[in-house]
This record gives sequence, structure tokens and C-alpha cells, in this order.
Amino acid sequence: MSAIRWDSCSFTQLSQASTSLKGRGKLYALDLFIGVPEYWGKGIGTQFIRLLLGYLFDEKGADWVILDPHVDNVRAIRAYEKCGFRKIKLVPRHEWHEGKYVDCWLMGIRWDQQA
Repeated sequence: MSAIRWDSCSFTQLSQASTSLKGRGKLYALDLFIGVPEYWGKGIGTQFIRLLLGYLFDEKGADWVILDPHVDNVRAIRAYEKCGFRKIKLVPRHEWHEGKYVDCWLMGIRWDQQA
């Protein structure tokens, strides 16, 4: 499953992973981008993540939801942590971004750890 939404404010991608996280059940990956600076710091990302987590856990039966923000994206990491995500592992040189490889955090939340 993959759902993509694009408008003037944000980009969201959701996919069900083809494998489980070390045999721990149904896993979904999330990517969220709010590209309009005027929308930053208004709680939109946190609200959206909470709604999406409710859908994934309650409707899709997800056991885990993961994401991988850049380590320097402090605002996003804070929003994810407010929603219950925890840092699992630092992934060095994980993503090519603006001409260079950047480190990312692998972050995750289990259905029984929701904030």
C-alpha cells in the first residue's frame, strides 16, 4: 500500500513494509514533508502524525510505524517524539540530500507505546 498526498503545504508518503521489524509484526513506514515555512511551528505535523498513527494502529492493524528523519531536523524529531516515537538507531550516511550523504535517525513506535 502506498498513499501519496501533495498540495501546496505538504507531502506525505505511507508504505507498508514488505518485511517485519525482526519478526515483530506488521510494519509501516512514514515520510512527511511540510514545505511551506509559514506552516512550521504551528503543530500541524504533530496533529497529522497523531491522526495517521490512529489510522495505522486502529484501522490497518499496524504493530510498528517507523521513519527516518535527518539528524539535524530537530523540529521534526521533536514532533515525532511528542507523538511517542523513540530513536532506535543512528544510521550514518543514510540519505543523499542536496549533494551529500546525511545521517538519519531510525525512529519507531509500537502500537502499545502510543502517546
